Amino acid sequence: MSSGKPPARWIPWALLVAALAVRVLTAWPLQQPGYTDAYYYAVGAEQLGSGQGFEEPFIWNYLDPPESVPHPGYRYWMPLTAILGWFGLAVAGDSFGALQVPFVLISALLPLVAYAIAWDLTHKQRHAVLAGLLAVFPGFYTHLFVLPDNFAPFALAGSLCLWAAGRGLRDGNALWFGLAGLAAGFGHLTRADGLLLLGVVLAALAPALLRFRTSKGQRAPWTAWLGSIVLAFGGYLVVMGPWFVRNWQAFGTPLPGAGASTMFLTTYDDMFAYGRPPTLQSYLDWGWREILVSKLQALWLNLQRLWVENLLVFLLPFSALGLWALRRERVLWPFFLYLPLLFIVMTFVFTFPGARGGLFHSGGVLLPFFFAASGPGLEVILRWAARRLRGWYVQSAWRVFAAGLVALAVLVTVVALWRAGVYNGTWNEQDRGYAEIGLWLDEQDAEQAVVMVGNAPGFTWHTGHLALAIPNEPLDTILDVASRYGAHYVVLDRARPRTTDKLYRGEAVHPELVLRQRVDGGGEPLQVYEILGNSQHPRP
Repeated sequence: MSSGKPPARWIPWALLVAALAVRVLTAWPLQQPGYTDAYYYAVGAEQLGSGQGFEEPFIWNYLDPPESVPHPGYRYWMPLTAILGWFGLAVAGDSFGALQVPFVLISALLPLVAYAIAWDLTHKQRHAVLAGLLAVFPGFYTHLFVLPDNFAPFALAGSLCLWAAGRGLRDGNALWFGLAGLAAGFGHLTRADGLLLLGVVLAALAPALLRFRTSKGQRAPWTAWLGSIVLAFGGYLVVMGPWFVRNWQAFGTPLPGAGASTMFLTTYDDMFAYGRPPTLQSYLDWGWREILVSKLQALWLNLQRLWVENLLVFLLPFSALGLWALRRERVLWPFFLYLPLLFIVMTFVFTFPGARGGLFHSGGVLLPFFFAASGPGLEVILRWAARRLRGWYVQSAWRVFAAGLVALAVLVTVVALWRAGVYNGTWNEQDRGYAEIGLWLDEQDAEQAVVMVGNAPGFTWHTGHLALAIPNEPLDTILDVASRYGAHYVVLDRARPRTTDKLYRGEAVHPELVLRQRVDGGGEPLQVYEILGNSQHPRP
């Protein structure tokens, strides 16, 4: 199709309908959040809906331990996901399906973003359609996009931010930088590392100083560049300014710094350590050999994650060739800066959180660009083949190979959904023991009991009880923390710290802990221990 011909208007609508259908079919079988992050935001949405504001009825880590529970929330994570979930509950009713609605809608917009970026880069409809179809079937992100987690909102805000910054860089229009700053604000309100987006926008303004032109084609004065900075910062502060004010009122600082300390973790489990905050000195005491090994392990793991999760395995050569062919396109320069910056930060700075999911969460921003580059990359390969193979026609081959890429995306998506347990029922069986424990506590007249458990947000979501994460500490320290926050029971399940393994296996006992109940958890049974010193109903 000629590059000068405008795209057919029906195609974006068809992509939107297809994306909505896939998202609804993915969301429909899911009946619970299923893992800590999603439980966290689901409870946060319910708190907003019940008038409790940004208060958290659990403690999920002790990097900056609060004085009590409940307590002002979002010291570590950001609130936009919970706000979106609350909006779903307010509009669509009090159900998990209603909670998913905003994320279904937001993630359905990503194929349109991929389509628009591809069209903007090459003005070839076949490239844009391929990018949009690949985004309809985003592999390992598919089920996560429709859950109350920050995957979908961050992917949308971040990709729009980078695209707008690229348009501002290419077109020399300050308004694009204002839009990029606004999107960066939404990205930061979604994830703490969204602050990187603002840094990329400001970095893009450096070469933009040389690009601004007036309507007559003359170079604009430096005030146009300054105006772009003001618009970028202004857009960002429109979103983040109110949250900075809230944090100042709640914590005495616009940005609580607990999350920054995770760069000094020596193991991921120390996210749940108590009284042992990670510091630069403790990190250096770990030893240079261990530090180097941890960085190399994270590098290897994150390279695999980028290949499998963001490039769906099979897209690597096509996206890489496409990005190389488009390397002079200024629209992509912010993306070219963000990709290595994100990878470096999630590998060599926040090594343990990054390898355990930080890169995966933030990497959704990369998908529309990888998908948009796949079409040009495929065309590079087909033209190379046409020059060397007799009877090879690019147009005919394109239809076959593009359809093959989409088919592979569908296959990877189906495999990912099956492995996650979306359609075989295992997703909804996770943490089923929590609800049963909640009923048992009601039978013990312990409806108000505070419970220590491996997955504190999950326990609160299933039972409504105040919950504390079990610290990654010896039993005596665990009981000290229980005493501080008034916990009455300890639940040991698969998410328990390794310091409790001997107690769980019956190889150790503690005079203050009495096993009261065992519950089937679908795998390892859950054990409920009563803390005698803190019990509401002490027994001999």
